Amino acid sequence: MGKLKKASSSSSSVNLSEILMTLANDIICRVSLGRKYSVEESGIDVKSTMKEIMELLGTFPLGEYIPSLACIDRFRGVGDKMDEVNNKFNGFVERVVQEHIDADKGRSDFVDILLSIQRDKSLPDFDRKNLKLILWEMFIAGTTTTSSTLEWRMTMLIKYPECMRKLQEERHFDSPLDFKGQHFMYIPFGSGRRMCPGVGFGVALVEVTLANLVKRYNWRVQSQPSGDEYDLAEAASFELSSQEDNYPEWAI
Repeated sequence: MGKLKKASSSSSSVNLSEILMTLANDIICRVSLGRKYSVEESGIDVKSTMKEIMELLGTFPLGEYIPSLACIDRFRGVGDKMDEVNNKFNGFVERVVQEHIDADKGRSDFVDILLSIQRDKSLPDFDRKNLKLILWEMFIAGTTTTSSTLEWRMTMLIKYPECMRKLQEERHFDSPLDFKGQHFMYIPFGSGRRMCPGVGFGVALVEVTLANLVKRYNWRVQSQPSGDEYDLAEAASFELSSQEDNYPEWAI
């Protein structure tokens, strides 16, 4: 909000997509690891690494479906890229875990809770590998999914100003639709026993962020594309996202 307020006071445009990704990443870092990590501290750009992971997960593996064409995957370097990203993030998580082990006992974040479970041996098979996999899951499930949801919501609201006005006036609270698994036209968190366990966290983050964005500011697109409308086609990745070079400029 501070960045947006500064941009608004000077009537300058902002890269909202980048701000939303940074927001989601910083919050997950604070919740999972206890604090935010800069590139200098972590040794990697966690935000960019998450984007790269999502793109790689969305890559179509020819060899999985047509074994005789597996060589094409090797030529594309998909396996090498995934190994590189895995090694970078795994090294970062390993350093974070060791930092928590060496720290004073006064801390109590998600990593500390996982370490206490490991020390108590309440789950006999819960080793360091499983601990790091859970942290992987926290970042993969909580960063690009949240930022992409917010990015698409803002894109649609700007594209349809009447919906923006309806949201700002709050006429939507009367809607009987439920997006938490009961109405199957809206199931962003899935439904049934395999429903996303982070639904409360995700809803709070999306709703609070969106409410601040639409209640504090009026939004429009600064630069118009060639043609009548932006190309909003889905990108090839694990979840919906835009290529960083194609982010539109947003004006408050």
